[in-house]
Amino acid sequence: MKTHEIAIFENSQTVKAQDKVFFGLKGRQEVKVVIRWDDRCGNGHNTFSVTGTLFENGRNVASGCIHETIAELKPSLAKYIKWHLVNSNAPLYYIENTQYHAKCGNLEAARRSAVWPDASLEDLLSTEKLMERLPKLMAEFKRDVEDLGFEW
Repeated sequence: MKTHEIAIFENSQTVKAQDKVFFGLKGRQEVKVVIRWDDRCGNGHNTFSVTGTLFENGRNVASGCIHETIAELKPSLAKYIKWHLVNSNAPLYYIENTQYHAKCGNLEAARRSAVWPDASLEDLLSTEKLMERLPKLMAEFKRDVEDLGFEW
């Protein structure tokens, strides 16, 4: 499978560690949410991630990409979850992951990979359409990264 070089957006300044921590409560559940925008893995570009740890009665019961729980217990962060694993160039393996899931018939996974919730199967299979919308998508992503207080 061909990997597409994507470098259509201004480079962000790579940062070794840039985290924001948030907490949400609901009844006896508490979620600790960590949003990262950094180059902690040292690959030359920043990557955005949203992960969490769920506590019930003070005990850790789940952690990682618990996005539904984060959206429920800390709804103000729900709009940022779609950017999980988007880097300063594009979503992770933007074309490859999107088209793989589309070809396998997993429309929802393909839409998540493309960060395009209302895309048709035809849209998701078209490299041209995916690339055409990428600059606008990345501009929206940059705004959200900066709205969270991160340095682009």
